[in-house]
Amino acid sequence: IRLLRRPGDFVAEKSDLALVWPPGKLAEEKCARIQSCFFYGWYRTPVQDIEYAIDQLVEVAIRALSPGINDPFTAISCLEWLGVALIKVGERKIPSACHFDEQSHLRLVSDVTDYAGIAAAALNQIRQYGRTSMAVTTRMLDVLARVGAELHQVEDRRVLFGHAQAMREDGLVDASKGRDKHAIEICDNRALATLTA
Repeated sequence: IRLLRRPGDFVAEKSDLALVWPPGKLAEEKCARIQSCFFYGWYRTPVQDIEYAIDQLVEVAIRALSPGINDPFTAISCLEWLGVALIKVGERKIPSACHFDEQSHLRLVSDVTDYAGIAAAALNQIRQYGRTSMAVTTRMLDVLARVGAELHQVEDRRVLFGHAQAMREDGLVDASKGRDKHAIEICDNRALATLTA
């Protein structure tokens, strides 16, 4: 069975949820059993949908950064909590996309998110909306340095390294004063030193 949807995905009526191979082995009762494994609702929930809670924090942050509100302190608070989430995710083993039975036969293939996907969900939009805020730019780099210090997987730190580079580049483009550019460089050097250690 290959699952075509992840928890939290929007599903239109009559959309395919899974593919079964070989098709001749899919009797009516097995089809009903597979369909009963899916739970539907009008709204996303944090149950099995790790990106839901992340998306909520990101939404609060980018609304706070909108010109009508202009509240970088709320965005920074969201960044801090997202940093904690990135540490927690880094401590866990992300499940494999392939699931085998007791005889080591492949039975289920699912689309799972990885650390890079979770980090992108947590950081990309805040970086894009917060690039003109010195406070947000420098805090994001600080958060990345603190998260990187807690991560044990080199690949996870490499993911955050890419986000730090993007934050630095965006921040330097929008920083008009030499003092601001210097502050970004200091925070960036600290983050990169941690993420490449």
